[in-house]
Amino acid sequence: SLMRRIVLACFLVLAACGDEGPSGTDYSGSYPGEFYAIATSTAPAERDSLPGGNVTLTLDRAGDNRYQFSSTTELGGSVGEIVINDAGAVSFPLFDEPESLELISSLFTGICDLSSAVVTPSGSVVNNHLTITLLATGGTCDWSAGQGTDVRPTQIQLTWTGTRS
Repeated sequence: SLMRRIVLACFLVLAACGDEGPSGTDYSGSYPGEFYAIATSTAPAERDSLPGGNVTLTLDRAGDNRYQFSSTTELGGSVGEIVINDAGAVSFPLFDEPESLELISSLFTGICDLSSAVVTPSGSVVNNHLTITLLATGGTCDWSAGQGTDVRPTQIQLTWTGTRS
């Protein structure tokens, strides 16, 4: 699809921007905050937000602008490598789309069908505020709370956000 190609082009640009030599900014640290999910349907337009609770995001510098990213919640956590350029733009050189899709699907089991969905990661660090987002597009969800009477195209966005302590 055109949108997927545009997003892919943006990522290729982001990844290229991320390798400009030593970064002058060190984003290492702990970013306590929250995790939430937002489901948005386009027809008819509706939005539902689900709080996921507190989260602590941690960035450990692994190289010039490479970081080990981890998130910890009451339910467990995850770890991955990200790149953050001097402008604070995050790129995901080792992004595992199937694993991310599995995570999102597990949160919406029985409500959403994400078998043909695509997941796109994004993120930034601005003024000591870190945000990492996974956006799943191309899925459908049942907006009748599992009754099967109101299935519609739905985007699901998972966001982890925190401010450096």
